[in-house]
This record gives sequence, C-alpha cells and structure tokens, in this order.
Amino acid sequence: MAIRQIYGTIGHGSEIISGEGFSCEKLQSGVYMVRFEKPFSKLPSAVCTVFQPPWNNNGISIKIFDITLDSFTCITSKVDHPVDSGFTFIVTGEE
Repeated sequence: MAIRQIYGTIGHGSEIISGEGFSCEKLQSGVYMVRFEKPFSKLPSAVCTVFQPPWNNNGISIKIFDITLDSFTCITSKVDHPVDSGFTFIVTGEE
C-alpha cells in the first residue's frame, strides 16, 4: 500500500500559489473544486485552512463538503454567506 500526498496553496481567485498534481476551479463565490491529476484508489482524507493575511481574516472559515477519488470541493465563508478566500490543503490517501 503506497501512500500519496497532494498539497497546495490556492489564492482567493482559484490561482495556484504553490503545489502540483492538481488544478483548482472557482465554481461560485467562495466555492472551490480541487481536482487531482491522478485519482486515488480509495477515498482520501483532506484538511484545509484559510490562507489570508492576519489583518484580513475577518472571521472566515473553510469547510470541505464533498470528497471523491479525484477531487474535493470546499467553501470559504463568513457566518452567514460565502466569501472568496485563499486556502491551503493537504490530501492523503492510497495510490
């Protein structure tokens, strides 16, 4: 069983700041889909964090609401509505 990790940093407009082996698309305000170039063989695990300057966080959070063998979708939001935000992520799973 070989384990693989994909990690990256995404800007608030869905541009890739760092990382490789994936693409990112902004589906709507605050909703991002990260697609893996090579799917995992079993459902992977993912962790995301908000990526903003410390003076610009303003209570933004991130939630992964869908994960498959070849992608995950997350939303960055304030308490009551989605907002665009950068984020970092790590996905770990079996090759």
